[in-house]
Amino acid sequence: PAWKVPDFALEEQPGHRLKVELDDQTWDALKDEAADQGVSVETLAVHAVMYFLADVDSGRVGAQLRDALDRTDQ
Repeated sequence: PAWKVPDFALEEQPGHRLKVELDDQTWDALKDEAADQGVSVETLAVHAVMYFLADVDSGRVGAQLRDALDRTDQ
């Protein structure tokens, strides 16, 4: 499944650091999912960000936001 961190993503890559603040509920969910997948929280978070950016780039996020906003306007 796409939400599972692929093996190639487990290798640490050089790059930039990003600080993200999460509420307790989101942090607990991220921590639990990382444990279920047997990866670090950081690895899962990077995978989630990359997955999100791919959706943004494809236009899917924009379409989903439009749909969600259309539903709340009714």
